[in-house]
Formats: sequence, C-alpha cells, structure tokens
Amino acid sequence: RLDAPGLRDFLINQKNNYPKPLYYSLMNLLGSHDVARIVNSIAYDAVLRELPRAEQLKLEFTDESISKAMDFEKLCAAVQLSVPGVPSIYYGDEQGMTGTADPFNRKPFKENRKCGLHDWYKYLAKIRNTNPSMRTGEASFQAQGGDILMILRYDVGGRDAFGTPSAENAVLTVINRGEEGSAFAADCSCCGLPEYVGEIGPLSAEVIVLK
Repeated sequence: RLDAPGLRDFLINQKNNYPKPLYYSLMNLLGSHDVARIVNSIAYDAVLRELPRAEQLKLEFTDESISKAMDFEKLCAAVQLSVPGVPSIYYGDEQGMTGTADPFNRKPFKENRKCGLHDWYKYLAKIRNTNPSMRTGEASFQAQGGDILMILRYDVGGRDAFGTPSAENAVLTVINRGEEGSAFAADCSCCGLPEYVGEIGPLSAEVIVLK
C-alpha cells in the first residue's frame, strides 16, 4: 500500500541495514500458510486475518475484483523475483488460487493456467535464472512519480556484489501500478550505461536485459 517512493525507500533501507550475506539470503514471500492468499489480500482493502473466521467466510469477491488483483499480483511477482534474496512461491499463488486467512488459504492445489499467472512466473524465473546479476548482482532502486518503481540489478567490471567473477550483466525491471501508461527514465550510470528511456503501459511490468 506504499507509493513507489515509499517502496523505494523501504528497499534502500533494507539493503543498507542488513549484512550482505543475510540480505542476499532473505526468504522473499508474497504468501504463506500464515497469511491470506495474495490475490485476496490485494482485493480486500484491510488485513484479512484480523477478521473473525466467520466473517471471512461471508466475504464476497467478485470476478472483476479477483481478476484485477491477479493483474496486481503480476506486479508483485516482478518485484519479488527482481530484488536480492530467495524468491519463495507459496503453492498455488502462481495459479491465482484464492483463500482468506488460515485455514482458508490451505485449500487443495488447483490448476488455473487461464489466469496467465503461471506463464508470467515462468517468464520471470527464466530471466532470473539466465542472468547472473538477478541473483548475486548489485541492486539499485528508483522511483518516478507515485506509481513507477525501477529495480536495476547489475555486475560491474565482471564481478558481482560479493566480488566474485561473473558475466558482466545488467537487468532493469520497471513496474507501473498506475491506471495510465507513462514514459520513464532510469539512471543506469552505476553500471556504466547511459540513461535508459522507455514507455510502460498501465498496470504492467517489464523486465529489460540491458547487457
């Protein structure tokens, strides 16, 4: 529920306050057995687990609200798989499974490839697995306006964040949670590249391999 500058500042503070070995080992979760499903958490404008179970059972989520929440989940997944740490996916989140807080978040696995989330997670995982900087590279966080967050992962001089030899690599993730498309400009000078200028559509994320 933070705006882009707020999330940028959170990510910068996290980076500055954790020892590097811990920072790159963080278990990055969007969902787990302890919290409501990410789709329902986005679709409901409050903390679901604070409601009594009987009230959670009575909640109604429209197809429209769930569909839009899945669109937002794609943006969340782009952040999750772009920041340092270990992206950990709770079973079914990649299929758009729904459920309020425990025990309603533990329903049997249900496949739902029609929602498009499965292929999106697969795409993000492939980029992360094929670009070393997405796993052990340095991280830079930027924001533009209230809705655009940019995450730059990069190696410099053939070495990653730990000084280990690595293929010199840079990947830019751009997330726009706004209802309108926008031009954006990312400062890439930290990895020896010029400013990257582009456009991004409404409620969308793009992952751009710069080198």
